[in-house]
Amino acid sequence: KIIMLGNFPCFLWRGEQRILFHNLLYLYALNNPRKYSKKLFIESLLWEFLIRKVKPKIYVQTKFVEKMLRSHFKNKLHIENIGCPVKDFSIANDLKVNKYPSQFRKVNNNKNNRIIFEENKLHLFYPALFYPHKNHKLIFKCSDFLSQNNIKIHLTFNKKAIPHNQFNLKPFVFYDYLNDKEVNYIYSHTDGLIYTSLVESLGMPLLEIINYEKPIIAINLPYVNAIVSNCYFFSPNKTSICETILRFKKDHSLKKVKIAKSIININNKDFYKNLLN
Repeated sequence: KIIMLGNFPCFLWRGEQRILFHNLLYLYALNNPRKYSKKLFIESLLWEFLIRKVKPKIYVQTKFVEKMLRSHFKNKLHIENIGCPVKDFSIANDLKVNKYPSQFRKVNNNKNNRIIFEENKLHLFYPALFYPHKNHKLIFKCSDFLSQNNIKIHLTFNKKAIPHNQFNLKPFVFYDYLNDKEVNYIYSHTDGLIYTSLVESLGMPLLEIINYEKPIIAINLPYVNAIVSNCYFFSPNKTSICETILRFKKDHSLKKVKIAKSIININNKDFYKNLLN
């Protein structure tokens, strides 16, 4: 038996094989090759060939991924839904916060990557690289609204990646690489997670924030609904996201925010038990 913690089975092995499939981009590239690179399309063709030839047991993280696979392969595969192990960044993180003027909380002595939370503002976290499908543009379109409502969005990529003067960047805080302690600090102190990605197989931050019992403001798409509930959902447009943030802000001021909940297994022990048995 071979267990592959990835998307590809082994063509040369004739024993039982299991894979943990987690990249729906292969399906998207096969269904719409013009939208994606030639390299991804060729890789997707190879993946499809190996799946049909080897017929491994496929383990997935959500019902959404399972449904996509069954639809593409006409329900001819062995597929099991076992959830996803989620890292708890707060474990073994004895983070020491330095003293700073009362209107700020600060961590990290690195001047290029200081983490600062202003006390008089609402803070949201979006841990995602600056890829087009992560849909940062929708958040940037709301920059004037964010400024007027004293809201800061913390982003995990370099500000230089954005074309000069294209957006008002005052409501945003940019970081380069964040280590586990820094991620834990932001998760611990943020008022909520905001998630705008258009294409995901899972969306790990949606589950990571569960450990901190924080609210989620998320785009209303099937991949989100397949893993979390009790969220502040918005449609993928400026009006909807602004209205949803305002609704969240009102709940926050009344201390009646909705706390997001996972609807899939995120227990590490249960996950690996299901994978190995």
